[in-house]
Amino acid sequence: RHLPLRFGDVREAHGTLMTKYLKESEINFLHGRVSSSIFMQHYFNPSLIGDLKERAFKGISEILGKIGSNTV
Repeated sequence: RHLPLRFGDVREAHGTLMTKYLKESEINFLHGRVSSSIFMQHYFNPSLIGDLKERAFKGISEILGKIGSNTV
């Protein structure tokens, strides 16, 4: 669509929308702001991985609904 956006703008919009579904630490990990070792030591709980995946995909579905999935 040739929109004049920088990657930082897209990441900010993604992070803002994902706050409905994910914790700030989870968003920071997905955006590469926290190393995987730090995330695993301090924030990750193996018993909640299914819930994390479900919440992340809910957010992705909302994003796709807003932009139209046929634009990819």
